[in-house]
Amino acid sequence: MGIDVINDRLLPGRYAAVIDISGTIDENAIIGFDEPMQTHFLQSGMENKQDGSPLIWLGVDFRKYPTMSSLLAGMDKLKLKLLELEFEPWSSPR
Repeated sequence: MGIDVINDRLLPGRYAAVIDISGTIDENAIIGFDEPMQTHFLQSGMENKQDGSPLIWLGVDFRKYPTMSSLLAGMDKLKLKLLELEFEPWSSPR
């Protein structure tokens, strides 16, 4: 994984992620750091069939996952495994 982490924190922006959700591979997930919310987040690329919302969306509360390690620990509790992570240059901070 070629990612930019400084002091256990991703640089602001979005990262294309591949995650394993109980044996189902989500190749369209997004991981990033939301500066105003001061949290790392994970948004699944898979949708909830009932309402079209992301199947998994972690880091929606202020400072819920202030470090990348805390996000990975939260994912681990839900049995989610990060397989790949790559910076998406189109979303770099200005």
